Formats: sequence, C-alpha cells, structure tokens
Amino acid sequence: MSFRRAIYFGWRGARANLRRRGAFFSKGRGIAPHMHRLSQRGFGAVDWVLIVAILVVGVAVLVPYTISVKQDKSVLICVKNLRELDKAMRLWQLDKRMPQNSPVTLSDILPKLADGASTNCPGGGQYIVTGLTNPPACTIPGHALLNEGE
Repeated sequence: MSFRRAIYFGWRGARANLRRRGAFFSKGRGIAPHMHRLSQRGFGAVDWVLIVAILVVGVAVLVPYTISVKQDKSVLICVKNLRELDKAMRLWQLDKRMPQNSPVTLSDILPKLADGASTNCPGGGQYIVTGLTNPPACTIPGHALLNEGE
C-alpha cells in the first residue's frame, strides 16, 4: 500500500488492509493467519518420507561400522588365544624335554594354559594343534597366529 493511500485511509485503515492480506502477524497467535491453518494439520506425507529417509541413511551408515568393530574384536581375541596356546605348547615341550618335531595334542597342553585362556574361538571356529613345528591355527580364515619373530 502506498503512502498516499495510508494517509487517505488513515494508519488504522492501512494496517487493517495489510492485515487482511496476511502481511502482519496476528495478535496472540504469533504466526500469520494463513500459516496457522497449515500448522494445525501436523506432519504431512513429505515430512514423514524425509524422516524415514534420514533414519534409513543413519542406520545404513552405523550398521556396517558396528559389525566390523565386532569382527575385529573377535579376531583379536582369537589371536590372543592362539598366542596362549603357542606358549602352552612351548612350556609343555620344555617340561617334558621333547624334541622340536614332537607331535602334541590339545589335551596335552591344557594343563599348561594360563588362567583366562580359552580353547574356543569367539568366531565359532576350532583350534588346531598338530605339532611343535606348526603354530596353532584356527579353522576360520583370517584368524591366524603370525610369526612375530620375522
């Protein structure tokens, strides 16, 4: 509304005319009258689709991360158990004064295992102990005791 019309109708008339058009905020409600109708309906279909899409992306990002952390932890525990089995094999060899090429079984070295050492792989594999020349192994690929002396 121009300044001339505001003078002609007076400031009250100009303000009332602008209010009818939705230019001013309504008293007490804090939002424009045409916006008040929209806010009473709640979430629309597009809002729900966006919320679901954001949640799906969040889950898609977090799930592989948590699975890989769990797998890494099981590999570390398995390697720790294999190291304990190898130590028990060496202790058995020294106590029994066996030669380096002697065969050994898991039942032979069980009394030599340290407290807290497990004979079960956390990934569900089985430990294989064949002899003193071969380090203990796990049946799951990737769970291996690497030669740390090299």
